[in-house]
Amino acid sequence: MARFSGHHRSAKTLVASVAATPPAASVVTELPVPPEPVRELGAHPPEPQVSAMWLGAPESWVPEGQEALFDRLATLGVRGRSKRKVDAAARYSAALQTRLPVRARPTVETAAREVSRYLVDHVDDRGTLNLSVALRRSNVDQYLEDRRRRGRDKGMHQVKYQLYAVGRLVHPREFPPANQPISPRPRRHRPAGDHVIADHYGTAARLEGELQVRLYLLLDLCLGVGARPSDFKVLRGVDVTAGRRGGRDYAVVSLPNHSGGRRSVPIADRAASKRLLTRAEQVGDASLFRPGMAQAERNMTNRINEDLRANKLRPLDLYALRMRWLTDLAETVPAALWLQLADVSTLTALRDVTSDLPTYGMYSILDYVAGVRAA
Repeated sequence: MARFSGHHRSAKTLVASVAATPPAASVVTELPVPPEPVRELGAHPPEPQVSAMWLGAPESWVPEGQEALFDRLATLGVRGRSKRKVDAAARYSAALQTRLPVRARPTVETAAREVSRYLVDHVDDRGTLNLSVALRRSNVDQYLEDRRRRGRDKGMHQVKYQLYAVGRLVHPREFPPANQPISPRPRRHRPAGDHVIADHYGTAARLEGELQVRLYLLLDLCLGVGARPSDFKVLRGVDVTAGRRGGRDYAVVSLPNHSGGRRSVPIADRAASKRLLTRAEQVGDASLFRPGMAQAERNMTNRINEDLRANKLRPLDLYALRMRWLTDLAETVPAALWLQLADVSTLTALRDVTSDLPTYGMYSILDYVAGVRAA
């Protein structure tokens, strides 16, 4: 497989109104209509009304006869940094499960753990949570999307069903009815093609000033180390270092992992390495994208795309660029190293692009197997 170069990479690529006619002798008196409350521009919409039942301690939600089920489910903890938060999340989850229809024991226990795993991040240091906020559909959907982007989408259909079931208890108008089919998994981004990448680098070469620098940074970081859009806000010059191997220098980028910690990913392309090392030396401890500041501005990548569109240029699909890096990397390194560098826990990120991956013949398979055994 040809390596990605600075300007080109190869790849396989109701409303109805009814008026009642009053008797002729009657007199109709119009009552004044109270004005609607005025909400300031930019203010958040009011929180939806929630039943007072959900405002008390979780033990108070348990129906009569379900106490034993609550006690059992409340002991099913999940991993977390604070035992108080984990125990509280388990109690809230257990109480919610007792309000749902009777299910098989393994099913209800699995659901209790998944809901606990979701709620634990909403529990405060005192061991309480605002259930109305935690189970807003927007928050549930954001959690599911974050899991998908991290590659943790195994069993996502079931997790979505379990979270929607408890969300429907608290906000019945926000979630679809229980008998409505759950939407299929979202469409994945296809890897960026050669012509798209060449077009992006050609655009970067014609631009000037800070927009040019930023466009090169986005391209080099996505295609060179598989950086995620969330990484760009926090990456600083000190996160890029030089590594030497075989007589040449490589830029090595330290990226944050979703589960905590960091991973170091080198860039094989010489031109991209040189650009990143030069920028890192210029900004030092400041943001790669915003010299002199600790972080890049909010919505920075959206603004870059707006600038590109304003100039009738192709905007960046950052997810497609990272997907291209994932696909190319899968052809060149072992699966264990791919998981480490990509910061995902499964190979499911590749399931929709298997047609873009090579099919190995028997001689190649034997070479790989023999190499592994020899090692």
